[in-house]
Amino acid sequence: MNSEYLSSLEEFEQDASDNDECSTNKVILKVNDSFNDWISVQTVVDLYAKHTEDSREPLAELPEISNSEYHKTKGRPPKRLKSSIEESKNKFVGNIQRTCRYCLVKGHNIRSCANYKAEMVGNKENI
Repeated sequence: MNSEYLSSLEEFEQDASDNDECSTNKVILKVNDSFNDWISVQTVVDLYAKHTEDSREPLAELPEISNSEYHKTKGRPPKRLKSSIEESKNKFVGNIQRTCRYCLVKGHNIRSCANYKAEMVGNKENI
């Protein structure tokens, strides 16, 4: 049985004593037989059992976390700070060209329009 290769250890079943047979779908091996020149069937079974036991370690115990008590203050709530993502969404991208409603020229609005201010000063002098 030394030349036989065991394809999968998942199908491998071992009984308690050393003289019992271990069965797979392909080969029937005795526990005292050697799997290769340097490893026995019993060693393979022990290694596989150790591997499956180690893979299911219990979860670490977590401390109990409770929610802190919320105390509602009187009056108006404080100003909410915006995250950097919210601030970046509200900012304008690029330069915005304003069009004056008085002279219809781009680059300024009616508050900074020289023509509008000149006419307003002229109207105040005439009154």
